[in-house]
Amino acid sequence: MILQELTPAQTHMILNPIKSKNTDLLKFALFDLFFKEILMLEQEWKLPHPKSWQESLFIYVSRGKKYDEYIYNIHQNIFLEPFKLENRRIQLRKLIKEILPLCGNGQGYKAIQLNEEFKLLDIFHQTLSFKDFNIFFLNSKGRKLKSELKLSLNYYNQQLISPDFNEKGIYEILKDIGSNIFLLNNFNAELIEKLNSNFSTFIKGSTIKDSSEYTIVFEILYEVMTLPIFTNMNIIDSFTGSFDSGFYYE
Repeated sequence: MILQELTPAQTHMILNPIKSKNTDLLKFALFDLFFKEILMLEQEWKLPHPKSWQESLFIYVSRGKKYDEYIYNIHQNIFLEPFKLENRRIQLRKLIKEILPLCGNGQGYKAIQLNEEFKLLDIFHQTLSFKDFNIFFLNSKGRKLKSELKLSLNYYNQQLISPDFNEKGIYEILKDIGSNIFLLNNFNAELIEKLNSNFSTFIKGSTIKDSSEYTIVFEILYEVMTLPIFTNMNIIDSFTGSFDSGFYYE
């Protein structure tokens, strides 16, 4: 199995079957949908209230241009339920509020969605899993797959900090592992900012097949990785917390 065949949420759970958090798995599942343009992010600065004097950033989600190309995954379907009957433009925080009841208020996401999905791959011990506690154990097939995935991700993670790493390197990594790039520790907003100014120039003069497609993908990566809601707070835990006054999600 290659990394392109797995979503980042699936990969993360295989790598961390016991310690993976529901909040991280939900976040990676959503990242993948944005990356593949199944869903689309929009940012809009405006006054949150008629009497407000300072604009706030509103973040909306709607169907992406590849919404109809979505390949069904149990663990991601809950994010698409709100858009099935009609396309909507819904604020990100409200979207997550809608989907939480579909997965045990977020706490049952690993057990309800991902565990059902992984039954087809036969990589977890069904008899040794403690679903009520979100604890799962890999079988021998799963442990072998985990080792292979870990080696691959470590290889790409080291590439990101190589002294001669450039825009072509990002292209090659995206081609090999797709949205699993979100799992690389060295892939962050700082790196995206650094490469952003040169990426368009690189693609414009590139002879690489489908390079224009990767221009769009890079723009999506840039948008997702530099949004404050993703870089500065946990999108699931934030429901019970206070928000930065400069951003408006209600």
